[in-house]
Amino acid sequence: MHNCHSCGSLIEDGTGFCPNCGAPTGNSVQTMPSLDENAASQAFDAPASGNGEPKEPERIAITPDLSGQEAERKAMAVFKLGLFSVILCWTVVCSFVGIALGIAGLISASAYTKKYGQLKGKGLVGKYLSLGGLIVSPIICILFIAAL
Repeated sequence: MHNCHSCGSLIEDGTGFCPNCGAPTGNSVQTMPSLDENAASQAFDAPASGNGEPKEPERIAITPDLSGQEAERKAMAVFKLGLFSVILCWTVVCSFVGIALGIAGLISASAYTKKYGQLKGKGLVGKYLSLGGLIVSPIICILFIAAL
């Protein structure tokens, strides 16, 4: 062992450079074993586990945060279902479609509430329109059948 002439730290005999400051020692220089191109590519493609298969690269899904826009679209869909339910419930022929749209509006409102929380604005109005269409449609059907 001897001291580095640049920084004074201890260096093992046969070392070509000081491990502390990197200054050449003047001793025989140890070289890194050379890797051929195939060996280098194998080192990067080496399997992560001992099963012999290369590790699949991890995929990270990046999705934009559209929760505000998506919530607004869903609330508008609930509103439209409720509105069409009420409009169609007044005609006897389409009252069955009004019932179906009322049910669809209430199911959509329930799904919205589970995903985004409490309905507000258009979504809340749509929920009550769906409920109104669902109540009025069967009444119109019964009145029409009774009138025959």
